[in-house]
Amino acid sequence: MRAIAHHLTALAVFTILSILMTWPLVANLERSVAAPGDSYINAWILHWDYKATITDPLSLFEAPIFHPMNNALALSEHEYGIALFCFPLYAAGLSVITVYNIAMLAGFALSGYAMYLLCRTVTGSVMAAAVGAIFFTFNPWRLSQISHLQHVWAAWLPLMLLTFILYARDPRLRNAVLFGAAFLMNGLTNMHWFIFGTTATVITAGLAPIWYPALRRLRAWTAIAVATMGAGLVLLPFLLPYRAVSERYGLRRGFEETLSYSALPADWFVSGFQNRLYGFQSSSEAPDLERWLFPGVLILALSAIGLMFHQTGAAGTRQRPVALWLAGIWLALGVLGSLGLNFPLHRFLFEQIEVFRSIRVPARWAVIAYVGLAILGSMGAATIQGFAKRSLGQFVGVGIATLMLLELRGAPIRWYFAPIETPQVYQWLARTEISGAALELPIDHLGSEYEYLLRATAHGRKLVNGASGFAPQHFLDVVSQVRRQPIPDSLLAYLERIGCSVIVVHADSLPADQSTQVRNWLRRGVRAGRLTFVRRFEASTGGDFLFAVSRNEPLASWWRAPETPDPAGRTPIQNLEVFFQGSELTYNNATFGFLDTPLPQSAAHGSLRVSGWALSPHDVKQVRLLFSNGRTVINAELEAYPAIHKIFPWYPQTRRAAFRKEFSTRPHGIEEVTDLQVEIIDGKGESTRLPHIWFDWHR
Repeated sequence: MRAIAHHLTALAVFTILSILMTWPLVANLERSVAAPGDSYINAWILHWDYKATITDPLSLFEAPIFHPMNNALALSEHEYGIALFCFPLYAAGLSVITVYNIAMLAGFALSGYAMYLLCRTVTGSVMAAAVGAIFFTFNPWRLSQISHLQHVWAAWLPLMLLTFILYARDPRLRNAVLFGAAFLMNGLTNMHWFIFGTTATVITAGLAPIWYPALRRLRAWTAIAVATMGAGLVLLPFLLPYRAVSERYGLRRGFEETLSYSALPADWFVSGFQNRLYGFQSSSEAPDLERWLFPGVLILALSAIGLMFHQTGAAGTRQRPVALWLAGIWLALGVLGSLGLNFPLHRFLFEQIEVFRSIRVPARWAVIAYVGLAILGSMGAATIQGFAKRSLGQFVGVGIATLMLLELRGAPIRWYFAPIETPQVYQWLARTEISGAALELPIDHLGSEYEYLLRATAHGRKLVNGASGFAPQHFLDVVSQVRRQPIPDSLLAYLERIGCSVIVVHADSLPADQSTQVRNWLRRGVRAGRLTFVRRFEASTGGDFLFAVSRNEPLASWWRAPETPDPAGRTPIQNLEVFFQGSELTYNNATFGFLDTPLPQSAAHGSLRVSGWALSPHDVKQVRLLFSNGRTVINAELEAYPAIHKIFPWYPQTRRAAFRKEFSTRPHGIEEVTDLQVEIIDGKGESTRLPHIWFDWHR
């Protein structure tokens, strides 16, 4: 019972630390994401894994994106090992973003707990193990990778090494099974960690007989070989689709692309931007956050102490020489591997082993180095504890762990607020059976594909659109045709041929250089009878317009809205003509608005003016300014805005349409790197939030 209590306590501690180090994520679980990009695709993957498993598990890789592609999930990480932990959360009815964020916190907590087990086995010291685990869990690179959920889930790497050490000491079936389980879960969770971790483990196993006499007999390898092969057989159905897609679509990384994501030695001195102490270095010459690899000063100092004084110190000393070699192997392999095509190690693997040609970012080898550093750092902490008097050893360990937390602190982190309310057009798609896929326009514009994936978790329909690490050629061809002037009618013929059912056009999002061409292309399709206008849905200022591909949905006219005039006096067909002309706006029956200043990604110096407008058929009662992820809330002033009523003459209820707030200086509690979201409270007391923006506010 004492052992169980110890493990539960360790897991609880790292859960609490994960909450504190990612603050204020836990305060906004239902809407926070690291960034409006990779976070969305990861949330969609987890949800798709769950949906496919409970409906048709054999179709797991037939993800409904990039229609009509087969095995589309194999363009990205499948993350099934993470999704397994999320199934009960989906079954309980939690939202997609909430589940994603709980998985994020769990990934940090489990990584810390796993590394704690490894370091405690090596050092025999609770606090020294905590030091190594804190570093591994919250080092600057990992915090800068929080939009990549699969990278946060790194627990299986230290568990693989731990279970291998246990087996090397005592080649029993139980330890072999534990290794096989860790190997399996690592493969199910992250393809990068599977490839890198397997490589590191194979090299470790090849050298292990030098230090572990029990492994010098061939028979001693039987149990672990069988366990590994068993795990491999389970993994096989998750690996074969990647090979099939790679061969069919020729999806291999080019030399130049891989080289650009290969670290240089100088990148190991550049810190992740989330770190409070070293984040200023992230603006150096390293061009991508993947290459911000600096681990921190304290872990380097502790590792040096561990290397120099590993034969003295606290309990567990007898095992340290072996652990020193193992840590050194992983550290060297991770550092040299991170150099990618700039060093012979990864270049050889890239040229000789096919699976390595699918890796875009060799710099991610760094996680293997962090495993080695965590072990060495814990050994250094244990050595310092050993120098202290027995009564002071624990206090020294607590002090080192506290310093590590302070050095690696990123909180409070600036999270992005995802749009969690489901727009009307997606509600319609969710309840309406369509025969084929949907195409959303604009396509591949300012991150549009990522948001479409997030929205797909609400409606569940197939998409011609998609986002992933690779993009198939047929998708790129559609993007190319949409960007042509004029858009060729062959695009509509292609959509007819592949079974596209509907086209959703987000009027507000159409880029200026495509808007006229898209409208003209749709007009030609409607007048030729090849497209059927279905209806307009409320969305921001311009609305969402839905068209059906007549050949694939011959009964689409049944979906049309009745020809009843709206409060602006226009029927749906008249609104369609207004949309085609693109010179006027249509009536909106929802609360909406626009933030004029500050602009996204802008920088304010000293004073700041927040201004914009808001309209509602129910009047606007209040506008609130939410700074710093909503931790600071300030009411804006409402004023009359006659000019906006000339553009939108249908909202006389909103007598004070302009909102404004002047700041002479940045208020206390709002950080220099901050964010803002405008919340509109209408006459019914309902809340509408405008898109979240990030900006800098210097004093």
